[in-house]
Amino acid sequence: MEDKLIKNRNTIPQLVSVTLKNEDETDEQIIERQEKFLRLPEDVKDKLASHKTGEKIFKIGQNFGLDLQKTASIARMVRNYYFGEVKKEDFVKNNPSKNIKIKNPLPKIIERMR
Repeated sequence: MEDKLIKNRNTIPQLVSVTLKNEDETDEQIIERQEKFLRLPEDVKDKLASHKTGEKIFKIGQNFGLDLQKTASIARMVRNYYFGEVKKEDFVKNNPSKNIKIKNPLPKIIERMR
């Protein structure tokens, strides 16, 4: 059960922390993240909180041989896209995958979420 919780906290965009380590996220950061989430349209909230979305992100991470921490960076970028904090064209510049030498999977993930 704990493994599933850890997986969900690292793959579901709404649950992933704003910090690299979940335990480093402050209460203020959690509140701010939740407030941004609550302002989104219902269909977007459904996508960002979906286990199905998390499973897609997890499978993409597996396909690229990513550990959960690097997979969490992908989930975080997806959330940031829907929060309006990054644009598709920013993905290459802010791409967490550039440190792991794979092609940028983020546009593909967003397309799969639609």
